[in-house]
Amino acid sequence: MDEKRIQMTQSLEDYLEAIYNVEFVEKRTAQVRDIARSLGVTMPSVVKAIRELMRLGLVSHEPYAGVELTVKGRRLARSVLGRHVLLRKFLVILGVGPRNADRDACMMEHVVSAETLDRIRAFVDAAEKGKGSSSRCALRLATSCRRPVLTPQTQLPPRCLP
Repeated sequence: MDEKRIQMTQSLEDYLEAIYNVEFVEKRTAQVRDIARSLGVTMPSVVKAIRELMRLGLVSHEPYAGVELTVKGRRLARSVLGRHVLLRKFLVILGVGPRNADRDACMMEHVVSAETLDRIRAFVDAAEKGKGSSSRCALRLATSCRRPVLTPQTQLPPRCLP
């Protein structure tokens, strides 16, 4: 089954991300209870999601053993995590607090179009590099977004898109 044809729900993407974090960040085998705790769901919900992820060829799991991502699952989980990290950086640049940025990125990562992600990536890259007119525009925009109250008179910097 080709990843591009897999229809993933937001919930299944969250499960993949949780499994990835246990497996590759915490560097241990993901257990059903770990996933349930991470996502704030019940263990039967995790088991149901694991069955669906297995059907899609994204995880392997034996009862009472750990859950492991397949190569395809790992690739898809990295993609979801990459969107999350990019959106979180973007929100932090705009002045959103880290906790809210993380929470909001988790919701946004599932619905943002590829085109929008490309533009956000260009914005974040420009802001992080700190060079060139695109970077200056990105930083001016980010600074203006940090103001406590935006008024109708607030103008965005001209020609800020790279």
